[in-house]
Amino acid sequence: MPFLWQENFRVKGKKLYFGFVDLMKAFDREVISWAMRKLGVEEWLVSAVMSVYRCKNSHQNSLW
Repeated sequence: MPFLWQENFRVKGKKLYFGFVDLMKAFDREVISWAMRKLGVEEWLVSAVMSVYRCKNSHQNSLW
């Protein structure tokens, strides 16, 4: 499925981002948000990553 999304975005000339995060080994969320903003990552993407952190505890046990 990701390949189809990638091809669809490529044809339309749009950017597509995929993110894979190991939440158990990731850095502290304040450090991640600070670093992303310092690197110039768009705010919508910073917010998306931070929403994963907010949901980490509520979904962590239900995945396995």
